[in-house]
Amino acid sequence: MNIDRVIFTSAESLTARGYRIAGATEGVTADERSYISRRSPSHESLCDKSESAVGFSGYPLASGRYCVTRSCCAGREQSGRGGNRILTHIFVLSPGQLAAFGWNPFGVLRALQSAKAFDIGAKTPTMLEPASVEPATGGERDRVVGSFGVLREAGFVYLLTRALQKTCVIVGDTDEPAAAIEGLLLTMPVPLRMGCDFSIGLKFAIARRYRINWLGRECQMARHHIRGQHIELVERLPEAEFPSFDPPAWARMVVDCRRASRLQQLLELTAMDFDDTSDAVLGYAADRQVAMNHLHERSIEELLDGLGPADYEPEFNIERHVDRLYRADATRRLGELLKAAPHEVVHTHWPRLAELAEVDPQVEALCGSLLAGMERAEPTATPCPDRGVTIVDRPVR
Repeated sequence: MNIDRVIFTSAESLTARGYRIAGATEGVTADERSYISRRSPSHESLCDKSESAVGFSGYPLASGRYCVTRSCCAGREQSGRGGNRILTHIFVLSPGQLAAFGWNPFGVLRALQSAKAFDIGAKTPTMLEPASVEPATGGERDRVVGSFGVLREAGFVYLLTRALQKTCVIVGDTDEPAAAIEGLLLTMPVPLRMGCDFSIGLKFAIARRYRINWLGRECQMARHHIRGQHIELVERLPEAEFPSFDPPAWARMVVDCRRASRLQQLLELTAMDFDDTSDAVLGYAADRQVAMNHLHERSIEELLDGLGPADYEPEFNIERHVDRLYRADATRRLGELLKAAPHEVVHTHWPRLAELAEVDPQVEALCGSLLAGMERAEPTATPCPDRGVTIVDRPVR
């Protein structure tokens, strides 16, 4: 896979001097270059002042493409201002390219590192060649687990809530910030994930603020920048005392999936085609997923209630999709309970089963399976009244 790229750094030419785009591939448009220039860090923009300092960020472009960036020191500043020169690699991915990495910007960074895409030589050519990388996915569940381990549950819920609410947050000293943010992003629906820009190790600036800004110990320096800006600052995670907030249904569902060991189902949900990401739709999907997490705890009566007519008619495709998943899982669990139950229990619930079977093909198939099993066990059967099906009469023991 060939990925467009841009180099932003301090450079001199016959027509310009200072921090600017020093090189780019042909596929990067003028509008994309302009926006990338505004978002890229310049002199002394890394939180760490050492020569080994590194910063990362990810953000969407108006074109529909997505940028994954890595900033590092590249020798001494050549303008005479002192300090290290900052060089930023920006890789511009189409939606299809990002999908090949599981919509995970950190997966892109790992693949670029393996491909040695950050090695460009001593001099940046004006016209760059695209970066050639091999897409890779996998390990997403472990990365979510790792994120909970870094942030703890309270910190995870706080950051996820703020990310979903599109609130700008500055985060202070936290171990393994990349692992924390990667796992957090993976628990968000893909459209929201791709809209949640982030930075790690880059000094905060109002002009290029991100939704999640990890500054480490430098967060204190940002206090005077954020006065009156409705930006929250949390100096230390996960021990921080967080501002008062009410977690949305989606954040509560993520925690429930972790506690119920259903993270794989959560990841499958986040990858679905969300044709709407409003709070109401996310809440509906979250409630259905929580219900699926706990189907094994429900009785036959509760499962039948859940399969009955709903008060709300799903409007969007994602709602209808999770509703079908719920009904399939609930019907499967109902079948497990009924097939293990005595025949008189099945007989007791048959009127409701037959009623549901008239409108739900999955329940209809379950009823046929139950009848076949009972007929094999007891060949004497009588018609079930008004339903056109038969059910075995078996004496209560």
